[in-house]
Amino acid sequence: AFWQTVISVTGTNGDLFTQPVSPSEHHGNTTMIVIPADAAYTDASPADREILQKAQDATHRRIAATSKHGTRIHVHGAAHDMQMDHPDAVVDAIAKVIERGRH
Repeated sequence: AFWQTVISVTGTNGDLFTQPVSPSEHHGNTTMIVIPADAAYTDASPADREILQKAQDATHRRIAATSKHGTRIHVHGAAHDMQMDHPDAVVDAIAKVIERGRH
C-alpha cells in the first residue's frame, strides 16, 4: 500500500518529479560516482517496482551527467543501506574518487 500511495501521489502531482535534477546543476571536473540501489523497492509489487526503478534510474543518470567525470556503478542486490549490505562496493567507489583526485 505504501508504494501504491507514493506512485499515486507522483501520478497526480506531475510537478513532483518533473525536474529531479536541475538543468543548471553542474559539477565540472569533480569526480562523482553514483551507486544505484537496485534492490531498494523489494517490498513493492513487481509493477510498482518497475515504475520506481525507472524513476530512480533517470534521476541517477541525470545526477551523474552533472559532472564530466560522473559515472554509475551497479552493485547487484544493493539496497538503500548499501554501506551495510555491500561495504566493499562503497569502499571501492571511494578509492576510485581518491585515485582520480591524484591525477
